[in-house]
Amino acid sequence: MTKKDITEENKEDVNNGGYDAPSNVNEVEVINTYELEEKAKEVVPKGGFDYMSGASGDEFTLQQNTKVWDKKGILPRVLADVEFQETSTSIFGQELKVPFVMSPIAAHGLAHQTKEAGTARGIAEFGGSIMSISAYSGASFSEIEEGLKDNKRWFQIYMSKDDEMNKNIIDEAKADGASAIILTADATLGGNRDRDDRNKFVYPFGMPIVSRYLKGDAKNMSLNNIYAQSKQKISTDDVHFLKEPE
Repeated sequence: MTKKDITEENKEDVNNGGYDAPSNVNEVEVINTYELEEKAKEVVPKGGFDYMSGASGDEFTLQQNTKVWDKKGILPRVLADVEFQETSTSIFGQELKVPFVMSPIAAHGLAHQTKEAGTARGIAEFGGSIMSISAYSGASFSEIEEGLKDNKRWFQIYMSKDDEMNKNIIDEAKADGASAIILTADATLGGNRDRDDRNKFVYPFGMPIVSRYLKGDAKNMSLNNIYAQSKQKISTDDVHFLKEPE
């Protein structure tokens, strides 16, 4: 059993006069991630929770993402001396104490008022992993750094239709310390997310990193509206561009 941080605040529907993300930080015992999701549902506003836990259409792909693991087996190994297990590994020349990193996820502020800076603090306190910063972050690079404190980081980009703008964003990410760039190529348009449509969900705060190429700062904008202003015509040329931006 491990202990995780979780908030304990009353949730408020996103459509009823504002988005009231939790702000308190308390310890809670977590047996597994399914229980953690249920605990989050109790404190995160409905619009934000449905955005995070939901998917497109009838959510068939989301269900398959879980079910597919039931078809995977673990090959048992015996006589292997497991008295002192070693979880450390390396990726791209960076040493990690665990074989996983924090994946790039948009809008952490839906779950807590500290946004990505709060997540970064958790990564820094844990140590030995990498935080992937999303271009759709609700916090700026400098705000995230306050929590991350020089720990390792990658940057994930949703590209602008303007390559000069892309270069500026990448240059800023590198200056912030990003050692790798993640290109999102499989989500250039938003899906038909029924939960979001029912909730009339819009982002309750801005996205400082990509606001430079949005018509607005993302606050009170829908996911489809934001995606539409990002680049859809992505090809291998963009991979070369990100490797050596001119």
